[in-house]
Amino acid sequence: MGKCKPGDTVRIKGMRFAVLGNKGTWAFVLLSNPTGYVKYGKDCDYNESGLRQEADDFVHSHFEWESENAFVAYRDICDGARTIQVFAAPLTFNEYQKYAPYVPKCGKANWLATKLNERQALCLDGNNKVVTMDREDSLGVRLAMWVSEKLIGRVE
Repeated sequence: MGKCKPGDTVRIKGMRFAVLGNKGTWAFVLLSNPTGYVKYGKDCDYNESGLRQEADDFVHSHFEWESENAFVAYRDICDGARTIQVFAAPLTFNEYQKYAPYVPKCGKANWLATKLNERQALCLDGNNKVVTMDREDSLGVRLAMWVSEKLIGRVE
């Protein structure tokens, strides 16, 4: 086990994350607060969604490659229709169920990366209750990702 454990709050590049799980020296972390507020988008297709764009922009602006080692690892998510490989994304419904005891409440509604149909997707309300929202609603994006513990600056 590495330097952090599920339930810890850590700082990475000045941002607060909750540790949800770990494997060796890699930690599965979730942003404590949303990065931005976006609509899920057309047909609740994650690849074409505002969520994907927000996640990609976040990773590219905060987590760059150093030497030949990547400090953010790919993860597979299932958005309710297909499996997609990403660096960062909101939790899926299945991930939320698995890690719920470690997901801190942020007081703001935020998307999960799981759609129900072409019009509705799942999200967490501010108290971490799973609810359904229309794809045209603007909600927060709390990203989860696997990071090398080399990036973790401080365990709170």
